Amino acid sequence: MHVTHFDKAPAYDPPEHYDMDCLRLQGREAGPSDTLWLGMSRILPGGHTSLDASPLEKIYFVVEGELTVETADGETTLAPFVFLPHRAQRSAGAQEQNQQARHRSAFHAAGRANQLSNACGMPGYFIEAHGPSLAIAKQGTHK
Repeated sequence: MHVTHFDKAPAYDPPEHYDMDCLRLQGREAGPSDTLWLGMSRILPGGHTSLDASPLEKIYFVVEGELTVETADGETTLAPFVFLPHRAQRSAGAQEQNQQARHRSAFHAAGRANQLSNACGMPGYFIEAHGPSLAIAKQGTHK
C-alpha cells in the first residue's frame, strides 16, 4: 500500500490552468500507479482551464464550493457532496436534503474537450481522477 499524506502531496502546475492550485495525491510523482492518478485542486473565483481535449478519462468530485464543467454538449455546475447515511435521510432537514440532491459528480470521456471554471464567489475544491479509457485500451489488445 502506498500512502500519501496531504501535507506531503506534490504540487504540480498543469498548462492552461489559471488561478488554480493542484496537488497530486496518487500516481505519477505521488505514487506507483501505472494506469491512473488522483489529484485535488483548488480553483479560485474566476479561475478556469482552457477548452482542450485529453486522451484520458476524467472524473470530478466536488468537496467544497462549486465547479462548472463545460463541454460541446453544454455545461453543468457541480455542487459539493454532503453525505447523509441512509438512516439519517428521513430526519435530515430540507437544506441538507436539497444540498444532497444538488450534488453531481462528472465523468468526462477521453478525447473530448472540456473546460473547468469557477464563477461563484468562493474557492472551489475538487478531487479528480484521470486514467486511460478502457475502450481505447481494449482496442490496443486486438490485432
